[in-house]
Amino acid sequence: MATVNDCTAYPGFVGNLPEYSQGAGVRGVLRFHVNMADQITFLPSGSFTGSAGDSIKIWTIPAFTHIKCVGVYLWKVDAAPTATITIGDSDGPAYWLASFTLGPTAKTQKMTLNSDVNGLTFGKSYNAADYLKVTFGTAGVTTAIFDVFVEATTFIVPDLATAAPTTWK
Repeated sequence: MATVNDCTAYPGFVGNLPEYSQGAGVRGVLRFHVNMADQITFLPSGSFTGSAGDSIKIWTIPAFTHIKCVGVYLWKVDAAPTATITIGDSDGPAYWLASFTLGPTAKTQKMTLNSDVNGLTFGKSYNAADYLKVTFGTAGVTTAIFDVFVEATTFIVPDLATAAPTTWK
């Protein structure tokens, strides 16, 4: 059975979050580093089997965030070099990236711009909190090392999302 694990809570996960101290509306590129050997070590025993359809959450997307594009960079080929991943959100496991093979060559990359309903490549706006996840298309992903990059802008600082000021300046 496919499982979903929030890997951001474990010490084997490395990711940088957006810099909110500079205020809302600041565009940034986020990097989430995934080392599968570490993930398997730190995830609760038996919760991640590496089966096709298993997922790991790599970012909780704040409400009022706009993602322009998502990319993957492969640092280390997986022991199963035909293994594949997709990147998605609550709308689907491959919403952002339909397929990326974790081999046979390291130092490869793929980037995607998602299309809106008009077929234009302007990304996606999230009015409510969501998540970004990596889903495994094949079983046995155990040794790959890859980065997921996200170009995003958050329009409201999270602390203000529930208590907006009465006067906008």
